[in-house]
Amino acid sequence: MNTFPGDFFAQTDAALPNGRKRGAVLTSTFANDFRVSSVAFDDIYSGFATQFKVFSRKLVFCTMNGNVLDVTFKVPGQSTDATVKGFGVIFLDVDVANKTSLEFFDVDGNSLGKFFAKPSDKNFSFIGVKFKEKTFVSKVRITAGEEGISKTSSYNDKVGMDDFLYDEPVAK
Repeated sequence: MNTFPGDFFAQTDAALPNGRKRGAVLTSTFANDFRVSSVAFDDIYSGFATQFKVFSRKLVFCTMNGNVLDVTFKVPGQSTDATVKGFGVIFLDVDVANKTSLEFFDVDGNSLGKFFAKPSDKNFSFIGVKFKEKTFVSKVRITAGEEGISKTSSYNDKVGMDDFLYDEPVAK
């Protein structure tokens, strides 16, 4: 399990592979809170591997102490602020209705709507929204479950994330 740098997918160094230049900046409320695991966080709690079935390659993303992650956008390979038309997340093990969500914000910080994942115990839930052509998304707030996964002693819903999907960010 490793701390996942928030700018991992927003690199500007030409020498780095294109997969590191996707234009997404991930920000959590707590420092070093966003992590990636190749063992589905089974090292935190031995039951997570059976809860967090993977959709793509065996890497699961989670927040550790909080459950909110903001995504903003840059033009891929540049430091220029950008927007997208749509965004989606594959969530893992959503147990509680109306908790796990995506909220979209325009360039002025106005909410464009909040969308909730359907519960799917030990399985996948997907939220994906694409907006009409004159709507530009500058930030997406991901709320994954009720709390971060490091709080293993509670029964609150802990949700993993497997993949983020979005169109290519374009300059604001």
